[in-house]
Amino acid sequence: MLANGGIAVTASRTIAPATPSTVRVARRAGWLALGLAFVGFALFEIVKHDLGLAPLVFLILPDLAFVVGLGEAHDPRRLPGRAVPLYNLLHQPLLPLGLVAVLSFVDLGLVPFAGALLWFAHVALDRAAGYGQRTPDGWQRV
Repeated sequence: MLANGGIAVTASRTIAPATPSTVRVARRAGWLALGLAFVGFALFEIVKHDLGLAPLVFLILPDLAFVVGLGEAHDPRRLPGRAVPLYNLLHQPLLPLGLVAVLSFVDLGLVPFAGALLWFAHVALDRAAGYGQRTPDGWQRV
């Protein structure tokens, strides 16, 4: 016999749905983990094969799109319109991942392979920091 007259009472726990902010934090944490993993893998390859500093050029490659917009008037935090297509192209994660996949099977040397790893790391770390694709008029997409 139960103390409350024979009825078993269990506490139900309500799980709150994920809010946009918790989803955003989880997504950014995932990008951070990927970015750091790819930096680590690239550094391992660079040191193991004594590749020097050449692959590090790929770490800044996606931001070279900013050079295209030099001289064009724009608002603060807004990318000049003519730089947006190149910026968005270089910040697509599938491009460096595809390059890593191709270079895993086609031997073009280890510098491009390590560079592609760093290119993806750059994109992933940008996403972790809250930067991603730009709208056609140059503003950060939310």
